[in-house]
Amino acid sequence: RQFTERQRRLASLAGSGTVYTPEVFAGMRELRAWRDGAVLGRRVQEINSKPARADITLAMRAEGGGLLHAEVRFTLPAAMPARAELQGVLVVFEDKRVSEVSRGENRGVTLVHDHVVRHWSEPVALSVEAGTKTLRQQLKLGNDWNRSKLGLAAFVQDLRTGEVLQAVSLPACLPAA
Repeated sequence: RQFTERQRRLASLAGSGTVYTPEVFAGMRELRAWRDGAVLGRRVQEINSKPARADITLAMRAEGGGLLHAEVRFTLPAAMPARAELQGVLVVFEDKRVSEVSRGENRGVTLVHDHVVRHWSEPVALSVEAGTKTLRQQLKLGNDWNRSKLGLAAFVQDLRTGEVLQAVSLPACLPAA
């Protein structure tokens, strides 16, 4: 439910009258042609050509017993607008997840998925006054999680406008169990 509500809020803030799945936003602009790699690539390049408005540092390490230690450090510039309502989020994702479709129009098809969210942290409230905030999480990996395909992502978002000030990812870098 929380992700549906988030999607509706982002669509409303971006002026989109329709909410559907899969719906992709890039830089607060709905990107209906996201499946076209060239269109998506141009939009990402356009966003990345602008200076980041927050600083994010990510780290992760594995430990015995199927534990993953993840750390994200969020730092905001001193010139942040006072009205901003900022939060940071840490995400653990898995690439190359395979699913066998047993029903519906894709019955019998094998699908391979990238960037499947396996963990979404509680948001961390951020402010210039508070300085750098660090979020550390220790996660017990599920038996069906492929450690060698896990990665981290984190972002800082202004809840008032929906804008993402910075987003970064750390690709899969854990050894297989």
